[in-house]
Amino acid sequence: MKTRAWILCGWAAILMGIAVGISACADEPSPSEEPTPPPSIVPTPDETDSLPETPLDTLPEMPKLWEGFSENSDYIVVIGDVQAYVSSSKNLKYYEQTMRWVKEQKNLGANIKSMLFVGDLTENNKAGQWKTFQEAASIASGDIMMIPVSGNHDYDWDRNNKERPIAVRDRRSCHISEYASTPLLRANIVASFRPDSIENIIVRQEIDGKEIDVVALEFGVRPGALQWASDYVRNHPDHRYIVMTHELMGRTGEFGGSSARLQFDGFQPYSTSEDVWKALGAPTDNVIAMLCGHNGFAAYNNTRHNLTGHPLPVVLFNLQYLVNGGDGLVQLWEFPHGTNDVIIRIVDSKVPEYFMAPAEMDPPCCEFPIRFSYN
Repeated sequence: MKTRAWILCGWAAILMGIAVGISACADEPSPSEEPTPPPSIVPTPDETDSLPETPLDTLPEMPKLWEGFSENSDYIVVIGDVQAYVSSSKNLKYYEQTMRWVKEQKNLGANIKSMLFVGDLTENNKAGQWKTFQEAASIASGDIMMIPVSGNHDYDWDRNNKERPIAVRDRRSCHISEYASTPLLRANIVASFRPDSIENIIVRQEIDGKEIDVVALEFGVRPGALQWASDYVRNHPDHRYIVMTHELMGRTGEFGGSSARLQFDGFQPYSTSEDVWKALGAPTDNVIAMLCGHNGFAAYNNTRHNLTGHPLPVVLFNLQYLVNGGDGLVQLWEFPHGTNDVIIRIVDSKVPEYFMAPAEMDPPCCEFPIRFSYN
């Protein structure tokens, strides 16, 4: 009996071992069978394309009216050269964020009358950059009138010319009328040098019940267009004007500039900064300020006087040399109601808060706020 019991126990052990072995084999793939991988945590290309863009970390979750806007003031928003925004996918989000902020503030109650773009709307006049400019600007330009001028980068350069690769042989190469004209702008143009172009126009805007129109002139404005603008301003002494063109000052605020001469001389008629001053600054008393971009970052010059001896402010704002192509900065012109005063500050639209320039900033920044009064 003992022998039989030992035999039965032995068979039981053998059968249990076989069962365990079969179970272990079932858990392992056969040589011809690939193991099933774990779910991937890396999105596929299609999934990546559908992921929402990460917003700037500093943007508020819920937009609200910035405390810097007063219900007792009207405002103009100046946008410096955007060429480094539209030519870089990394920088573009700062341009788009700026436009969203301006639109939101307008819709939340800020009395924003217009956006002035001082030129260099592209880096090298490529159609793709113009489309990028247009798409980003359209975030706000349907709600706020956009007034643009061309810059020296908004023309085709003669890059095969070894001696003057920046020469512009044909003004018609600029696409500003195709990509920067909006219904709001066209509805407020009261005069134009050419009916089919927005390169040289007079734009109506009402600020605190007063007509303070914008004379928007192309880069290195052709002499015929400059004379036309001068005649128009002189023949409408009851209106006030802001003259905007791409180049008027150097990076530290000295009046003048040489890019128009370097790029147009010998190929196209052009005017210098001094020509613009003589036609629209010195002989008038109804131009309240002049505005430009092109050089440096932010500069101010009030050393020149018009025919009545009144100082005529010249203001510069240019974004292209800043981190992130401009870092969301805007120049804000405030017109307090019931006065003839103008207060100019720079605002960081990402936060938002007034911009404080670091010491020894390069390019240099003039002191803000800028304050002046007009007649």
